[in-house]
Amino acid sequence: MIRILLKRSIAGPQQMSLNRIDFETGGSRTRKLTCSFNIQLERGRLVTLSQSVTVKNLLEVLQQDDAVAQLMRQNMYEINLTNAFQLTITNITPVLEEETPEEAEVTEGAVEAIAVAEEDAVEAE
Repeated sequence: MIRILLKRSIAGPQQMSLNRIDFETGGSRTRKLTCSFNIQLERGRLVTLSQSVTVKNLLEVLQQDDAVAQLMRQNMYEINLTNAFQLTITNITPVLEEETPEEAEVTEGAVEAIAVAEEDAVEAE
């Protein structure tokens, strides 16, 4: 399921409610379990410092799936888990802006001007 959220996050933040019972490790269930984190991944590596066992376990599991590992290497993600066990995955990979035709003309003109200046400099030598 997380693989699907990673893929869909290109369109915007993706959320999923997790089951609190999956995080309980036995013992007394009368105490309210708290588990939250906010991490950033860049090229498959943790950018945010975290000593959380939950974060380490999550990253280990994600890296075991080849498709997920590839997605994480190609993009930047922010992964957030709240105490209400709401998981949010946001793709924070910077989007490259495409040049408008006007910007392309200016760039092309600048390249031509540099080429002419270089030719003049060579001829002057």
